[in-house]
Amino acid sequence: MSFVPARCPSCNRDIQVPSELALVKCMFCGADVKIPDAIKLMSPKKDSGHGLAIADAAYEAGNLQEAHDYYNKALEIDSKNILAWIGKGKAAGWQSTLDRPRIDEMVIAFTKAKDAGASVAEVKTMARDLYKASMAISTAAMEHYEESSETFARGGRLSELQRDMASVTVESLKGVASALKLDNSNASFAASAASRAHVCFLIFQSRKAELETQVEYFLEELKKIDPSEYGRVKAKIDERDQSSAKSSSSSGACFVVTATLGNESNVFVRDLRSFRDEVLTGSSAGQKFVNWYYRNGPAIAHVIGRSYLLRLMSFGIVVAPAWLLLRASSLARAKNVKIGTRESNE
Repeated sequence: MSFVPARCPSCNRDIQVPSELALVKCMFCGADVKIPDAIKLMSPKKDSGHGLAIADAAYEAGNLQEAHDYYNKALEIDSKNILAWIGKGKAAGWQSTLDRPRIDEMVIAFTKAKDAGASVAEVKTMARDLYKASMAISTAAMEHYEESSETFARGGRLSELQRDMASVTVESLKGVASALKLDNSNASFAASAASRAHVCFLIFQSRKAELETQVEYFLEELKKIDPSEYGRVKAKIDERDQSSAKSSSSSGACFVVTATLGNESNVFVRDLRSFRDEVLTGSSAGQKFVNWYYRNGPAIAHVIGRSYLLRLMSFGIVVAPAWLLLRASSLARAKNVKIGTRESNE
């Protein structure tokens, strides 16, 4: 009796069956296997394997889109091909750009591979690849912001740049969170992501609430995995917070107005900051208000920055009226100075 390769339609495992019989039991799941049908199921796998070899070669050569297409063809033949799902995920993820991040495609493909029965080693490798790709796109977003912020500020588009790069960063850190779910014992994933999310939290105004949530999530995960590393990373984040607060105070930060408008590069922040420094600090009552503002302004700004509606209300009720009052006061003082000068000359 000769045996031929076949595949169980119930558990999708490869088996050897006697070609002379019509029906056997699967040695893995015990289901009834119709031999002619099971033999036919093996033919696609051979074709799938051939396409996979071409896809792998294209990936190694750096032809990521070509590799992605071949992995898709392999999956059309065998939708449970673990290696094809892994390859597709990598090919998609490493094609990410700032205009089109593809980390979510990577997450979906790796999840499919895991569900298809990827080994523990394969899952850990996927987690590492996902982590690397996610952090790479996050780094690219931060570098682009640093390199382009001055140009965008001159064009009055700094808030647009902040919004776009913050969105890329938030999505890329979601990729790290997915990597941590694939390998939930990897402290380095959580530690690096917590630190990166916190740096971005200090930089980007438009997505501060989400970035703060990500900081808290990664810290909590790190605490479960490695309490001592959690302590080290948390101390560093606290130190960075204190340094940022001191820097903001010394540079004359205008917390509420900045949170309302999304950035410091506008006439409202400049004029109100000048009024604070040149007028309010000149009186004891004004200085008391400035001191109160430095203590409470960051917390108020944090609440306002979480909500588009609160930013609109803050602008209409606080920022715009204060600025108009300031302008009117400045014009009145200027007029009085001119009148006084003319009278003295007469």
